[in-house]
Amino acid sequence: MIKRIFLLALLIILAAGCQNAVDKKAREDNKEEGNKVQVKKYYNEGKLVKEVTFKNDIRNGICRNYYDDGRLKRTIWYENGLKEDTAKWYYREGMVYRATPYKKDKIHGVQTKYYKSGRVQATLPYESGLRAQGLKEYLPDGREPETYPTIEYTIRDLTDTPSGLVRIFTRLSNESTNVRFYRGSLIDGVFDPDKCQDITTSSGMGFVELKPNSEKGKGYVDIIGVYSTRLRNTKILTTRIKLPYNNLY
Repeated sequence: MIKRIFLLALLIILAAGCQNAVDKKAREDNKEEGNKVQVKKYYNEGKLVKEVTFKNDIRNGICRNYYDDGRLKRTIWYENGLKEDTAKWYYREGMVYRATPYKKDKIHGVQTKYYKSGRVQATLPYESGLRAQGLKEYLPDGREPETYPTIEYTIRDLTDTPSGLVRIFTRLSNESTNVRFYRGSLIDGVFDPDKCQDITTSSGMGFVELKPNSEKGKGYVDIIGVYSTRLRNTKILTTRIKLPYNNLY
């Protein structure tokens, strides 16, 4: 009896080892030499999760991702390792959820999001990977949503106090907390966060402190609000605030 149990355990171990070898081979999927086009398949617990096309060991061609039930989830085209053309994400039911244009690995052009019905949910313009103004959204019945909020502000002049500061508080007209504020300007309608100053934002309220400077200033400050709409898209809002003095920085 003990001998039979030992043999059975040995067979289970050997079978598991063979299965692991097969799974490993499937994950690696026969790498070829030279400039031949290869399609590598990657598995998780025996289920296909990704197919990647290589040329000279560099991503080149179509890449496909799959849901755990085997349905197509995403397609992306690569050229020399960089994303190009239009990448597409799919609902499990097979309809396109999002189409994103790429140029040299950066989102460039108008990204389009869809409802399961096939109607357009939103169009979002990009410029070399950066968001640009021009968001358009649509409700499931094709109507445009209600008017977007504006940036409101309050100025507190404390120059006659020991602090000598001017404080600006910013918020959205609809009192939404789904916003982040920046100090800076758009460049040709494009928002570049690296060229703006991140403003302290808490519970939908932005806070800026300005102090007098020996040199003459602009007399205004530009504010950008990055607002998440109720359809979960990003809307770029801007306003210019006139300051009580021209020497604030």
